[in-house]
Amino acid sequence: MILYVNEKGDITDVGFPDESLTKDCEAKMRAKLLVLKGWKAPVVNGKPIKSTFLCSINCILWQ
Repeated sequence: MILYVNEKGDITDVGFPDESLTKDCEAKMRAKLLVLKGWKAPVVNGKPIKSTFLCSINCILWQ
């Protein structure tokens, strides 16, 4: 999963390069992740910059 964070620390988009997730699962995860708060943008030369974070997520399907 890739999180795109703007200069204000807001998640602006979420990418799912691994296509093993269903579209429904991707949509639900995206909706939850886009409202997460508490991210801080990296600072370069004293200014916050846009960034991307690659996060590996593993899940167990409970049946």
